[in-house]
Amino acid sequence: MTDGTKNIPLKASIFTSGWNVPTSGDYQYQANYYGTTTGTLKLSTTAKPGCDSWENYMMVGYVNLATTPVSANNRIGYILRYQDSDNYFFVGFKTDTTNGNGHSTYEVYEKVSGSYSRITNQYDNGNNYVGSTETYYAMPDEVGSTGVLAANSQYHLRVDLYGNACRMYLQNVLIFENVTDFNTFSSGQVGLEAYTASGDTVIGYWDTIKVVS
Repeated sequence: MTDGTKNIPLKASIFTSGWNVPTSGDYQYQANYYGTTTGTLKLSTTAKPGCDSWENYMMVGYVNLATTPVSANNRIGYILRYQDSDNYFFVGFKTDTTNGNGHSTYEVYEKVSGSYSRITNQYDNGNNYVGSTETYYAMPDEVGSTGVLAANSQYHLRVDLYGNACRMYLQNVLIFENVTDFNTFSSGQVGLEAYTASGDTVIGYWDTIKVVS
């Protein structure tokens, strides 16, 4: 990881169970998580002093939800303004198309007191659709293969968080924007998360992650 000017080493000592940085193979030196429970890795103050008080920043890098077969229970992305394990923002995506009306979906939540609540997209990406029973949070056709993301594929994910506004770009395409609702937490740490809802195996890789404040 880097803050734009200095490298921050990903040391095994800051990892919890399931996290690793392989030193050989196809995913050499990419941080990865493999497990049947949600894995969250926050950037600790021992790695970067003062990172617990970051307020406004851009986080960018390459993200790979490698789980196959694809599961509707899995998502991957970044954690922002992390307070503790029960309080932070999550910004990322799923490769599954079940809830996206035939498209993969973007996934943006705030976690407060241990409970996740979805944050709505104020940007019309062309495939936002409010149905009779649920809202489809679908990728635009410009991303992936007509809005479908492949498992075990690397995608460029960028998130800008400034004040109450957050924007997410996938493959340099703006897919999410909310300029009012990121006010629950004003500062905090950053990190990575691979999420599973039902004990399914989830596998994620992150590469060349940068945080610029």
